[in-house]
Amino acid sequence: MISQAVGKLSAGGRSAVAVLKNLAQNAESEAVRQSSARTILEFMLRGNETLDLTKRLEELEQAILKQDHGHRGHQARLYGRASGK
Repeated sequence: MISQAVGKLSAGGRSAVAVLKNLAQNAESEAVRQSSARTILEFMLRGNETLDLTKRLEELEQAILKQDHGHRGHQARLYGRASGK
C-alpha cells in the first residue's frame, strides 16, 4: 500500500517539476520566479546528495561483504586445521 502511494507520488513528480519550471521562467511575480527556482535547486541538490549517499552506502556494503566472506573463509581454514580436518 505504501509503495503504491510512493509510486503515485513519483509519477506526479514530472508534472510538478514542469509546473515549477514554468513558474520559474514565466511567472509575473519576481517572488514566485525566485521561489520556484530556489525550490528546483534545493530538490536537485537533495537528489544528488541522496544518489551520492546511496552509491557510497552500496560500496561500503559490498566492501563489508567481501571482508566478511574473506574472514569467514580464513576462520574455516584455521578451525579445519585445528580440528584435524
